[in-house]
Amino acid sequence: MNGDPACCLGEKNQKNIVLIGMPGTGKSSVAEYIGRRTIRRVYDTDTMIADLTGMSILSIFEQRGESFFRNIESEVINQVSKKMCSVIACGGGVVLQPINIERIKKNGLLFCLWAETLEISHRLKNDSSRPLLRGHSLSQLNDLLAEREALYQMADHHINTQGMKISEVGDLIIERFMHDDTETELR
Repeated sequence: MNGDPACCLGEKNQKNIVLIGMPGTGKSSVAEYIGRRTIRRVYDTDTMIADLTGMSILSIFEQRGESFFRNIESEVINQVSKKMCSVIACGGGVVLQPINIERIKKNGLLFCLWAETLEISHRLKNDSSRPLLRGHSLSQLNDLLAEREALYQMADHHINTQGMKISEVGDLIIERFMHDDTETELR
């Protein structure tokens, strides 16, 4: 299913709304909110990977390794990037393989969600499912951010989610999406 053209916030806005950013910035929750508000289909790449493999993300990392996970992630991105009129929540490391960004930018407008590492640590304090953030130390978060920060700059828009409700972030993204003039190749 490529999405329902009737849901597309106007004819010119058939491209996807794609959320990237650090773990704990609200990508999955905001994607669900936007999907409800815009009647768009929502794809969460981590959920798709777990469904495809029959394993949790944590189990994939523990049993098969990060390289295996990144290869499956690229396959999922290749599939989902061909959709239209959708909301796509990507895993935090999707930017580590340039082909992923190239693919999702073809039919999508990228929004990078941000928050301070202290805020992310607070948000993730009870979440043990994140393989690269076990213990959620500020040092780990800062290292991860340093590794990815330049890659996140490829996004079309950047949203600081610090102190914002999911609905506020979602509404801001919808507003920016509706008024965006970024040329995106629709295929």
